[in-house]
Amino acid sequence: MKKPYILLTAILGLSGLEVLGAYFAGYLTQEKFKDNILKSKQMLVPGALEILSYDRGLFSSEAKLSVEGFGNKETFLIHFLHGPIIFDKSSTIPIQFKAAIARGQQEAFTMPINTLFVKTALTAPMRWKISVNYSGDLNYEMEGKAAKGQANDRFVESAGFKLTGKVNLSSNETQSHSEQEMVFPEILVKKDEEATDYISRHQNSKMTANIDMIGKEDFKSDVLFSVQKINGKMGVEWAADDLKFAVNAFTLPQNVEAALDINVHNLSFAERSYGPLEMHFRFLDIDKAPILSLQTKMLELLKAGKIDPNLVSQDLILVLNQIFSKRPEVILDKGLFILPEGQIDVTGKIALGGEAFKGGSIDALLKTAEGALSLLIPKSAFRNLIAFFVEDEMTQDKQYEKMDFKAKMETLERKVDQYIANLSNEKYLNARLIKEKEDNYEIGIVYSKGRFLSEGKELKFRIK
Repeated sequence: MKKPYILLTAILGLSGLEVLGAYFAGYLTQEKFKDNILKSKQMLVPGALEILSYDRGLFSSEAKLSVEGFGNKETFLIHFLHGPIIFDKSSTIPIQFKAAIARGQQEAFTMPINTLFVKTALTAPMRWKISVNYSGDLNYEMEGKAAKGQANDRFVESAGFKLTGKVNLSSNETQSHSEQEMVFPEILVKKDEEATDYISRHQNSKMTANIDMIGKEDFKSDVLFSVQKINGKMGVEWAADDLKFAVNAFTLPQNVEAALDINVHNLSFAERSYGPLEMHFRFLDIDKAPILSLQTKMLELLKAGKIDPNLVSQDLILVLNQIFSKRPEVILDKGLFILPEGQIDVTGKIALGGEAFKGGSIDALLKTAEGALSLLIPKSAFRNLIAFFVEDEMTQDKQYEKMDFKAKMETLERKVDQYIANLSNEKYLNARLIKEKEDNYEIGIVYSKGRFLSEGKELKFRIK
């Protein structure tokens, strides 16, 4: 006789837990959704986010979200299903233990294409998913269909895109962490829509970003732009494999410091292969205030959907003047480039501006510069580089054009030998530009007060 009562009690208990769980999940979803949208508006997003309405029920909620940017305004109708247990037939795992899940689609969504080499915005159908974890993470997925459109004087075709990410606010709501990954499987850039060939083809362009925000102004960011392969034709066929540009930046009380890593696995140009290429830069003592000011201005222009080149140019000049007044420094810690003839190594640094620089021309800025460059290049690679410029000069000589192939090669070799001898001799440039170091040539240049120096002596050429 007691079994029915036990069963009834269990059913009522589970039902009560489900109701309490759904209530808590709905409350958590509403709070975290609003908080994350509010925080996202303070971050580097191209446009404005506004919650038009939010109606919270017991087992589900409905929100209207306005997204404005690139001159367009999209309205998302978001229907959340509350946890603690959600049956989601669209997922590979149909039973989900999450606070809430919402899915939807837009028939015409304007999405920016912002890769290393292509910057535009295309409109295409898009489907999306939002979920909220009990930890407070707001996760999102967006998948766009193929699209095409005009980008300045070029025509761009995209095979679609996929965007995934999450945002998490700390308990005190002054800090946030966000992760994002955007992938474009293929992008074609053509002269016009009717063209059968392409100017460039980009395969698996990807952008990943991890950003920690502290308050409204301080941040730490790690951003990686990569392209698996890009190829095209500019007079001759060219290609680059596995390009990566990594930017790491963080704020100090008054400054921003950053590092840039450039890696290219292989470059091919006119049927010759080069690489890998590796470079590591550091940027020090960059004034934070003008950068934040420019960021705000750019977001306002992006929201309006248009950028006035004259306004941007004026704002950029003002920002650069403010930045250079603090005399920032750029350091090249490592530069490496592999050629068929061997490896090129380069290091250097330069500081620009200071209190003496109060705006003005590029020449005025360069006269405030102090820097140094050290280059180690294989002799055969240096000879080939000199030969390239010498031969271009000699083709203007009618006598040279009348020579047979053997005579041309002998003349070219003599000219190259003479150029290298001149660069190794103080009489030619008033100082030795190059010196021998085993199988390499070593070049060391110092730039100071508008003058180039080598081994402490001024070189003949200078910036006036």
